[in-house]
Amino acid sequence: MTSSPKPEGAQAVPGPVAASAAPGRAPAAMGAAGGPGIAPGPRRPAPANAAPANAAPPVKAAPSPDAGALGGAGPRLMLTGPAGAVPRPARMRPRHVLALVSFLLMVFLPLTGVVHYLWFVARDQYQSHAAFSVRTEKLGGGGGGILGALTSQFGTSGGAADGDVLFDYIRSQKMVETIDGKLGLERIYGQEGDPWFALRRDETIEGKLDYWHRMVDVSYDTSTNILTVAARAFSPDAAQAVVREILTESSNLVNALSDQAREDAIHNAAADLGEAEQNLRMQRQKMAEFRRENQMIDPQADIVGQAGVLNALQGQMAQAMVERDMLLSYADKGDQRVQQADRKIDAIRARINEERTNLGMNGGSDVTPSELLGRYEELKVDLEFANAAYTQALANVAVARAEARRQARYLVSHVEPTLAAESRFPERGLLTLLAAMTLLFAWGIGFVVYYNMRDLR
Repeated sequence: MTSSPKPEGAQAVPGPVAASAAPGRAPAAMGAAGGPGIAPGPRRPAPANAAPANAAPPVKAAPSPDAGALGGAGPRLMLTGPAGAVPRPARMRPRHVLALVSFLLMVFLPLTGVVHYLWFVARDQYQSHAAFSVRTEKLGGGGGGILGALTSQFGTSGGAADGDVLFDYIRSQKMVETIDGKLGLERIYGQEGDPWFALRRDETIEGKLDYWHRMVDVSYDTSTNILTVAARAFSPDAAQAVVREILTESSNLVNALSDQAREDAIHNAAADLGEAEQNLRMQRQKMAEFRRENQMIDPQADIVGQAGVLNALQGQMAQAMVERDMLLSYADKGDQRVQQADRKIDAIRARINEERTNLGMNGGSDVTPSELLGRYEELKVDLEFANAAYTQALANVAVARAEARRQARYLVSHVEPTLAAESRFPERGLLTLLAAMTLLFAWGIGFVVYYNMRDLR
């Protein structure tokens, strides 16, 4: 196939699409210039939607510089608009819808419910507080003698132990049962339409105890031994009545503990007195049996007396022997005076032997005087100790009875139960802020966890 020759005035347009002539200009003008040209053909009518002559230039097709790099068949077209054109608005994506819906469900709606409950449903609460401590009356040691010395030992201190006992007692189930029986917790705290701060009807004792811990605050200062009680209720009078009953029951507990301590002291003193009396009776019985067995009241005195008799007999024996020797110097042995001196010496010797036998010097007795005296001394010491213990037990009983007539431990109220003038509970602003922070924190964590799980898939 032979190609037709191109006219001289025609130029080739690169690319598969040829640029069209400018509107309003005839293609035959080129031929009119005197050179060969293409014969003008019949003129096509302009389209109905053709732009006017003074309209903005149309969008041009510009070749993309990276068209060849992307491997396209030809130059790619990029739409370019006039300067100052307004960009198209961003579209709502699914993740934006999910964030908005989750925020409404997890933060806005719950926080709205919390605000509605706190500011329009929850009842006003009033608080009453009191401060008290436990004091102990100490007995002075001004009395003289054994009784005064023993009395000075009965002073006790109401220190941290009493405060710890009251702290646990006020928060115990026993206190809740007592207050419920006297005042009626359901009558005081049972409010219709308040599901959170009010006490539910027909609540168990465990539930009442948990509610009691929410409405009654107890603090204990160990440095000053002062207890502070703060109770809340839905009316000022009810809160004050609850604190008054707490003080009354705490005082009753202190008095009961004091009475029990006094009863224990008297009981222990009486028991000690009974033991001392029984021991004294036993020691006296042992001493009586010893004296009855040995036929002597005081072995030491008896031994001293027998030793004196023995010494006297020995002196008489020496004198009689001297007299006998003098008689033998001028008289015969058969002389009546010599025989009489011999009989006297024999009588004195016999008495000395008998006294020696009584003193255990001749081995005729199983118990020596030293053993007898040692046993007697032992019994005597035991008897004296039993007498002293019995005397001390009597003094202890007297002191315990004197202490029982006095209130040794009592409760002192430093601050009487107050009557509230305005409601400061529940703390609506603080609770609302805490709820908002909690909900936002939970929503943020949930959103982060969701996106992390989605990226891992």
